[in-house]
Amino acid sequence: MGYEDRNQHDLHAQLAISREEAIHGTTRMLTLPEGQQLTVPIPAGVHSGQIIRIIGQGLPSQGSSTTGDLILTIVLVAPSDTHPHFIDQPASPQASIHAKSFPEGHFPSTQPSSSRGMHKPTDSLDHLISQQYASYATPFPSSNYSSSIVGKQQPGNSRARQRSNGFFFACLSMTCVVILISLFLYYTNSYLPMQRALHATATAAVYTTAVAQANATLIAQTQGTATANPYSANTIASAHQSQYLHILKSTPVLSDPLNAPDANGWDRGQGCAFQNGAYQVTEASTGVFLYCTAEATHFNNFAYQVRMTIHKGDFGGITFRENKTKPSFYLFRVGKNGSYNIYYYANNAGKDSLQLLTGTSNLIHTGTMQTNTLAVVARDTMLDLYINGGYLNSVYSKDQLSGQIGVIADDTTNVAQVAYTQAQVWAL
Repeated sequence: MGYEDRNQHDLHAQLAISREEAIHGTTRMLTLPEGQQLTVPIPAGVHSGQIIRIIGQGLPSQGSSTTGDLILTIVLVAPSDTHPHFIDQPASPQASIHAKSFPEGHFPSTQPSSSRGMHKPTDSLDHLISQQYASYATPFPSSNYSSSIVGKQQPGNSRARQRSNGFFFACLSMTCVVILISLFLYYTNSYLPMQRALHATATAAVYTTAVAQANATLIAQTQGTATANPYSANTIASAHQSQYLHILKSTPVLSDPLNAPDANGWDRGQGCAFQNGAYQVTEASTGVFLYCTAEATHFNNFAYQVRMTIHKGDFGGITFRENKTKPSFYLFRVGKNGSYNIYYYANNAGKDSLQLLTGTSNLIHTGTMQTNTLAVVARDTMLDLYINGGYLNSVYSKDQLSGQIGVIADDTTNVAQVAYTQAQVWAL
């Protein structure tokens, strides 16, 4: 058969294979005109008339380093006719190609024959080739071996494959979209709420155990022991008491008798005044309390102590960690009936206040005109309360960690008037 780009150095041959071999693929061992043996794989799915071009396996040109190609044309024959192979217009006289099939992966030896024979012009073509080129076997496979398969695709099959591929990718895309939507819904409706709930539970657990952990640490520091749990309430109170007494032995950073205005900047006017050798806070309205602040102060970790005498009304107390711009602060309030409370005010609206602790104590001197010494030790998020030199209770709060100090007057039904003296602050 003809080939349009054929030149005088190309070898053209027909390669006969069975339909079974065309469907499943096979391998052929070819003996080239110069005695070289070449293994040619036949891919599955070839058809009659398909061309296999093997680059560089044709005839060399005289006076040039170029070599032609081996061009094989596939011919489908009955199984009994697969052994003969035919020359299709050889490029040179008496050139032929012999081939035989063998199982894939098992190749016959390519070693040359031990003898080189002479021949006469009248010998048969096969005999000539076997004698003339027996000792010129090429190493297997040839280093310059390359092949290309030339053929036509069946249009119907191509369109069927395109439709099949399009349907497959459409299904794959829809599946991916469904998976992404499912993951998004799970993340927003299940995962995030679960994580928030776990975080809230963990935070609550930290708040609940913080006081106990701080007390245990304080005891270990006070007693110089390596273990800090378990401890009885009396042991914890003893540790806080020891801490407080240790603080009192140090030098305060603020010591104010509160008998006259000074550099601490205590408020004056509107119920805040220095009278009769004390700083007096007077609130004439019921249902509200008045607090007066030392405007020039600001403390973070500290101990704050002051003497308080209730002249009129029901409650007195101290404020600390004030932020006048909000305004926000902590309030430690003590009543003449022996009660106490500690609140956190996020603003000046009483309905927004948060009561952190409440109770009664026999440490409090009850009744009017009784003097009580109030103290708070604020160390980071731990607030320890003291009355008349004795440990009262502790509370944990992280709402506000620094600010000013102050004092208050409070009553439920009558005018409140409370006098304060001997304010002291120790920096921790």
